[in-house]
Amino acid sequence: MVRKLIKISIIILISVSCYSQNKIHFTPNFIESKESTHKIPKDQDYTFGYLEVLENRAKPDGNTIKLPIYIFKSRSKNPKPDPIIYTVGGPGYTSMRASKYMKYYKYLDDRDFILFEQRGTQYAKPSLDCPEWANAVYESNLPNFDSSKTDSLFQMAAKQCNERLRQNGIDLNYYTTNQIAADIIDLISVLGIQEYNLLTMSYSTKIGQVLIRDYPDKVRSVVMDSPLPLEVNYDEESVKNLLESLDKLLSDCETDTDCGDAFPNIKSRFLKFLEEKTNNPLEVKVENPKSGELESFYLKGKDLINVFSSA
Repeated sequence: MVRKLIKISIIILISVSCYSQNKIHFTPNFIESKESTHKIPKDQDYTFGYLEVLENRAKPDGNTIKLPIYIFKSRSKNPKPDPIIYTVGGPGYTSMRASKYMKYYKYLDDRDFILFEQRGTQYAKPSLDCPEWANAVYESNLPNFDSSKTDSLFQMAAKQCNERLRQNGIDLNYYTTNQIAADIIDLISVLGIQEYNLLTMSYSTKIGQVLIRDYPDKVRSVVMDSPLPLEVNYDEESVKNLLESLDKLLSDCETDTDCGDAFPNIKSRFLKFLEEKTNNPLEVKVENPKSGELESFYLKGKDLINVFSSA
């Protein structure tokens, strides 16, 4: 009788174990959708859908996220088998806007071209949109804003955004470069891609470096436009690099005869201009695309430097 009970117990344990394993198993999948993020010209041959992956890969029964994907078919009758996967910089910018301009992309003459949306960005589900931060930016640019409150304003905006997203069940710890790279690996696995080319720029070059480092097997080539090494923190080093570049540019102008004659004392005049605009911001009027009315923005020295660095 005891042996019989032991056998029954073992059978139950094995059954429960198998059931649990099946229950928590998750396989990434691609779901086609007739409703895309943008209106695509009729002459484009493409497939649109969502890649569904785990938010946290350590929790197979946890939240899933959906990443919009465009697969544009090559114009060639005999396209090469290795497609191009394109994802943009940012971080936080969307890759989906390029979908409207595919007819201008020469890549399609040879291969399929895939637009990949990074987790958390504009058209991903969920999107980590942060209107609290946008409102803080707007408020900080108002003419009567007390600049001594800038840090506290943005700290509060970041805190409010963080709390709201977490209350909605989003685990912000898993919206990282490494996880995005793993999403791309899930994509090529789901689509059955044997070899691919990666096109990256700015922030997404870090994604490319992670893929080369951690998942090199199916990478045929990687294009990195404006890359930084993985160990470089842009936010910590960009200001110093910008000031050094600016100093060299202005110094070179002063030592060059033609430039120096055309722009005498340019370094001191430029720095004085930034200082003056910090105390007396430059008013710029921009037409609101929705209302058609002009709205005023006030640019301080730091804002003008940002415009200068983006030129």
